[in-house]
Amino acid sequence: MNVRLLYVVAFLAIILSLSSCSRSIGYRFADTFILWQLDNYVTLEGEQRERVKTEIEDLLQWHAESELPKYHHLLVELQTLVENDQLTQQELQQIALQVETFWLNLRKQVFPILVAELAAMSTAQRNELIAALAENVAERKRVLAERSSEERLAERIERFEDVVLRFVGRASPLQRTWIERLAQSTPDMSEQWLAYRTRWNLEFSAALEQAPALSEEEFSALLVPLILTPDIYRSETLQAQAELNQTRTLEVLPILATSLTEQQKRRSVRRLESLQGDLRAMMRQRGVELTPP
Repeated sequence: MNVRLLYVVAFLAIILSLSSCSRSIGYRFADTFILWQLDNYVTLEGEQRERVKTEIEDLLQWHAESELPKYHHLLVELQTLVENDQLTQQELQQIALQVETFWLNLRKQVFPILVAELAAMSTAQRNELIAALAENVAERKRVLAERSSEERLAERIERFEDVVLRFVGRASPLQRTWIERLAQSTPDMSEQWLAYRTRWNLEFSAALEQAPALSEEEFSALLVPLILTPDIYRSETLQAQAELNQTRTLEVLPILATSLTEQQKRRSVRRLESLQGDLRAMMRQRGVELTPP
């Protein structure tokens, strides 16, 4: 994946992790990542590779002009909340909604490019992509089968502690207790996310197989739900689990915020300021000056 795109994805994943300790990032957004990973999944010809490279550069320019300022303003807002001890459940919910909007904006911008590139693929390339996606899911199944429920619980605790460590430093014993309670009170969604990913892959592969017999407009219509509204492929169980997960997380995060020591709060503010600086640097590289919201 293009390094700058990887940074953007990582940034959004970090922000989203403020309202969710789930391991679902890869599952939820793999459909958006496909354009950026084409050269990993498919053997591209010279002209194709150059075209995709140009399209990604154009996408990055749009992103720097349209989206990065929004991320920066969100970080400033988050920093103010932390500094003034105002990080409430309601505020976190609003942050989560904004980040979901950011992802949708990105999906919409990627969509026409992805449709055109997938439609232009040869049969061999489409088969290569289908096989690569299937292998990805198969590997996830193998990994999941090797882990017991106790091991997956320990991993959820560790992932949340990693988020805390990145932003505020090592968790105190009291903070670790809340983290453990959160992990124990939220469902393990690994199997449900994998079932969702498997269903999405099957639908996406079926669409690719139909591509040669369809016009680009017809092919685009097939891809609309897969790329723009992929949540429709979630089971009712997964949807309920995800909502419970977010509710419990939003209840616990404000408690953790109020437990921060002064040293932890200063560290979190420095981390947020550092992210803001990174975003400003990315914008400057593309000739974009930050303006007030």
